[in-house]
Amino acid sequence: MTGPMRGRLAAASMAVLAAAGCAAGGTATGGRAAGKPAVTAGTSGTPTAGLVAAAALAPCPPGGPTGSPSRSARDGLPSLTLSCLGAGPPVALPRLAGPALVNLWAAWCQPCRREMPVLQTLHALARGRLQVLGVVTDDDRRDALSAARALGVHYPSVLDSRGTLRRSLGFTGPPITLVVDREGRIAARIVGPVPALPALAAVIRREVGVAL
Repeated sequence: MTGPMRGRLAAASMAVLAAAGCAAGGTATGGRAAGKPAVTAGTSGTPTAGLVAAAALAPCPPGGPTGSPSRSARDGLPSLTLSCLGAGPPVALPRLAGPALVNLWAAWCQPCRREMPVLQTLHALARGRLQVLGVVTDDDRRDALSAARALGVHYPSVLDSRGTLRRSLGFTGPPITLVVDREGRIAARIVGPVPALPALAAVIRREVGVAL
């Protein structure tokens, strides 16, 4: 992608963010629900084993080879390891095996909740060819597990209760979706809700060569 094209994409993305995204710590109309306390650094909720089992999330994916180089935040995911929301090992983001779609979401974010069934369908259709990974952002474990169960989504997620990934990418709140290629580079960013499945499939086919 040329420099001018990247500039136009970035400008368009920021416009979508202002219109459709959720600001972390926002109000009931645009972000965190009214009356819900902000997530405090160092807290992530303590789910019961029953809640984890009821959510029935797929196990978090293993990373790439131990010797594979970590990418810088400039062209790939930042050096950050996050615990699995359900079952599975912590995920080192720079070693996430692509192609992958990484979606930042929160239980309090209504646009996130509306797009998650689309991502569940994508997870089912592209299993084995494209890794779908959620990143719970600025939220706690218990609320995220409850939301996943209520929405009937089962793709794996990791927990980023402090919003470290979001901040490193320079965004104010979810939803944010990253399309990661086989080399670990961020090939595309969707700021705000993902489009309907046919349009999302076209982005994935164009950027990482996976056809649904």
